[in-house]
Amino acid sequence: MGQKKSIPVRNSPVFALVEFLVVVAIIAIIAAILLPVSAALAIGGNAGGTTPPRATTPQVSLAFVTNNTSDYWIIAHKGVLEAQEELPNVNVQFVIPADGTAQTQNSQVDDLLAKGVQGIAISPVDPMNQTQMIDDAEKKTHIFTQDSDAPPAATASAMSAPITSPPASRLDSRF
Repeated sequence: MGQKKSIPVRNSPVFALVEFLVVVAIIAIIAAILLPVSAALAIGGNAGGTTPPRATTPQVSLAFVTNNTSDYWIIAHKGVLEAQEELPNVNVQFVIPADGTAQTQNSQVDDLLAKGVQGIAISPVDPMNQTQMIDDAEKKTHIFTQDSDAPPAATASAMSAPITSPPASRLDSRF
């Protein structure tokens, strides 16, 4: 009989690393979105001498897109749910390509872009052949690749966070 897969326990180093990377991805995307908003509010000033209306925290819509249905992503999903609880103005859609194909993942990213998500953390299914999709998506939103990094895109402005050190050419100065 086959051996049963085990899911890393909550206190394991793997669990902690995955949870940390998920939270870092979400925070990086939120910072990239909110920084221009805060700067615009600060620049607006108070020229009329009256008290400006209290700014409300904008709702942030993000997505976390996995590359398959592996047990590894169960931990990441738990991290996303925890981050969402801690950040009430953030809504994160957790997306898993059911068949694990690049075609399905590309379609899911297109759907997320059509919905207007402000940032996507993605683990590309086929990194070598999805550079163009990442390039196109990052023209419309903030992209953060993790786990399966893609080769440097033509614009080299998507942020990358593989388990190993990220190639400098993939780091975006916006983050």
